Amino acid sequence: MKANAPLRLGEVAGPAGESAFIVALGFAMAAYSVLLGVLDLPCITDSCGEVMNSRYGKLFGFPVGLFALPLWLGLLAPSVLIKRGACVLLVAGSVYFVLIQAFVLQSFCVVCAVHAGAAFSLLVFRPAGEAGSEPVFAGALGSL
Repeated sequence: MKANAPLRLGEVAGPAGESAFIVALGFAMAAYSVLLGVLDLPCITDSCGEVMNSRYGKLFGFPVGLFALPLWLGLLAPSVLIKRGACVLLVAGSVYFVLIQAFVLQSFCVVCAVHAGAAFSLLVFRPAGEAGSEPVFAGALGSL
């Protein structure tokens, strides 16, 4: 990136610290949701409990956050293909669960919302370790 060139979607002005924070935040929220589901702890709000204890809160009997954990770790992989695949799955899963919360459950979970926000921010920031390459969705979004 040139010194005075405007930023394009997916380019980060500073170091890859923003994307490292996003990965850490997403992983932490997924891990927290797993702990809430496994240990049956009370959530931050009542609506969190409604969402996490609904039939959509588990997949094959496990909290859905458990399936997000390896995807967040996949963003740290050396392979760009693995990073892009993990990113696509995280964003697609977040879109699905936000729509379920909005239109089916009509209840929102704060932990889920922060997790989804972290996943959606991957559309803008590169995953950690890709400081000199294109953002994950560069091919899909073109030069927006």
